[in-house]
Amino acid sequence: MYRVSATAAPSLPLMRRDYDPNQLEQVHNSLRLYFNQIDNLSRQLVQILQQYYGEFSKTTDQSPVTINTEALLTFDVTRTSNGVIIGTPTSRIVVPASGFYQFSATMQISSGDSSTKNMWFWFKKNGTAIPDSARVVTSDINNGYTTLALVESVSLNANDYVEMAFAADSTSIKLDSVAATAFAPVAPAIVLQVTQVQQ
Repeated sequence: MYRVSATAAPSLPLMRRDYDPNQLEQVHNSLRLYFNQIDNLSRQLVQILQQYYGEFSKTTDQSPVTINTEALLTFDVTRTSNGVIIGTPTSRIVVPASGFYQFSATMQISSGDSSTKNMWFWFKKNGTAIPDSARVVTSDINNGYTTLALVESVSLNANDYVEMAFAADSTSIKLDSVAATAFAPVAPAIVLQVTQVQQ
């Protein structure tokens, strides 16, 4: 949340008919202080308007190679961005400046058979799992789709990165990107939105 200080115009004295250097100095100082306040206010507003963000997606499938083993999600499309980028490797989402960021992800999952399968997702900061960030989705829909949404707020320094990890207790479940049809656009396997909510 941003806090912007209000600025009020100075109450200037009426000018005397005869030249008075002291009064002129008083008016000059009042105006100088006022314009300094306006400069500070404009800098605050520029900072608010320049908050960093990014939106990224994955348009290919990603499956667990080994059950109950962590893997990292990767991204292949930058949909929009102001400062926040896909890093190297492409599992990393890198921020340009310190602040409090919100990460909002939506995953699309498909199941290869009707057995009950669990899939875990969580966030990592600079390679370390963020406590209490995991969510679990269960699917037993043969060739059907399930979606899961995750939101996490993270305090980051400049050039820190966040990743999304996943694991599953079956290899018959995957993050599934669905191709465009005649009536609908591509349904990415994952869409991740990043917004700087406080500097």
